[in-house]
Amino acid sequence: KRSRLYEIILLIVRILAIACLILALSRPVLMPEKVDFDVAYLDVSMSMKPFEKDLDRLYEDIKNNFPDKRIFFFSDEKLDQAYPRITHRGTDYGAIDPDEGQRKVLIYSDFQRGGYRNFPVPGREYLLFRASDRGVDNVALLSFYSEEPYFQKDEPVKLSLRAQNFGRKTRRGRVRILGGRDELTELHLELPPDSGILYSFTVKSKSGDFIAFWIPGDSIPGDDTLYLHVPEVKERKVLLLRGDSDPTYVEAALRPRGFRTPFELQAVDRLDSPVRNDVSLIVMADRLSASEMRFIRKYLNAGGKILAFVSTPQASILGLLGLEGLKKDRGKSFIRREAKGERAFSLANYLVLRGGKPLLKDESGDPVAVEKEGSFVVGFRPEPEMTDLIYSPLFPPWIHELLLRTMGIRAPIRLRPGESARVPVTEGGEYELLMPDGTGTRIVPEVKAGRAYLDTGPLEEPGFYRISRGGEPVVVIVVNPDPTESDVIPLRPQELTAAFGKNHRFIENLIRGARYLSGTFLLAALLLFLVETALLFFRRRFFT
Repeated sequence: KRSRLYEIILLIVRILAIACLILALSRPVLMPEKVDFDVAYLDVSMSMKPFEKDLDRLYEDIKNNFPDKRIFFFSDEKLDQAYPRITHRGTDYGAIDPDEGQRKVLIYSDFQRGGYRNFPVPGREYLLFRASDRGVDNVALLSFYSEEPYFQKDEPVKLSLRAQNFGRKTRRGRVRILGGRDELTELHLELPPDSGILYSFTVKSKSGDFIAFWIPGDSIPGDDTLYLHVPEVKERKVLLLRGDSDPTYVEAALRPRGFRTPFELQAVDRLDSPVRNDVSLIVMADRLSASEMRFIRKYLNAGGKILAFVSTPQASILGLLGLEGLKKDRGKSFIRREAKGERAFSLANYLVLRGGKPLLKDESGDPVAVEKEGSFVVGFRPEPEMTDLIYSPLFPPWIHELLLRTMGIRAPIRLRPGESARVPVTEGGEYELLMPDGTGTRIVPEVKAGRAYLDTGPLEEPGFYRISRGGEPVVVIVVNPDPTESDVIPLRPQELTAAFGKNHRFIENLIRGARYLSGTFLLAALLLFLVETALLFFRRRFFT
């Protein structure tokens, strides 16, 4: 009988120990009172990356304890009901659904400064669940760019980097600059409180892929590392057909003093022979002879592209490309480059161009520069009588960029994490998208409205993405975090009121007075295993 009793007690102890282990792993909660809400919005933007595990636990808690509640993930004005695998997509701009049926809205976020719009909805209550405080320097690299639209291998290239200290203490650190895998230079920075500094420096590199990263970095992956791609350009002959125009300013832009360009420029008054395909062509002559038209048409049919400046609606190039020009007396236009910002320039006796894809518009929205089948036409001559753009520091890089595009060299596409790129292509077949980690995926063009595009889908990780076809590069995509994600200082009370209205309050837990019992059940399981050990040890003394 004693042996039988021992077997029963031992079985009960083992069953209870196993049951306690199962209960501990299921993370049970003693629930005195649940928070009442209609829908939950969880922030998955870049600044939330350090709280990825906390967000995972909260997501599971809502699913287990509030199974009837809908869960959305938001960042950069995007909403997603499927749980994302990568939780750093963009900025915290509140993509909160204005559904009137959602009276009580739970929002889990770090509620960073500058990251929320004003989106209070009348009659709605916001329950704000703040992510735990992080200890970071709050220093970020905001922008990284080249002063020129291209680089030449082993030739000096001027780069600029903007760093920002969002904190209240002076921070010192270093920024390491890489060209491909080679370390090019290291900058020593001292950043005063709540201020930014722009650094310009010159390096020589064998690669057009540049990386800048802050040492030491803070705890947000991405904003302490920035990526920059500058297309490489080799030596190229450029033929300038000037006619009766003044090519002084175009020549100066293509051959600036003290700077070596890859363009070997030759100016001619007229074309006496066909233009080779390995030569870039700039046309400034309005009136072309029949033989010149024939040579240019042959050049275009063979795949060549031209850059043309026209000043009259009767310009020969307009008819050749199927464009229409309308005269306009005076106006203004705007040109923008990351290195120099946006500049306005005046126009006089210029042309409004119809029939192409607009590149520049005047203040009335009329196109003054267009693209047509890979060629570029500008509705004014770069001469003092027609525009003051020629005196702007933006003029030379703009001319260089247009010329590069006629050569088929595309400027890199710049995106934020989570954005997609639609790349126009002219050839069918399979293309390859190479990821930053070296893995590749096949993509096939989609045809819409008679045009073929490559859709990359959302690109989540910062870094370089490359699209190629048959081993030939097509375009480089650079993904960098949005600068607004870098400032992780929390919203002040008045900013919270502006963002959510007066009807908002912070909560500490989803369940008031909640008691998580995993530890209790784990301790109970350990005690029961000790009881089992004791029973085995004392079996002969008490159960025989």
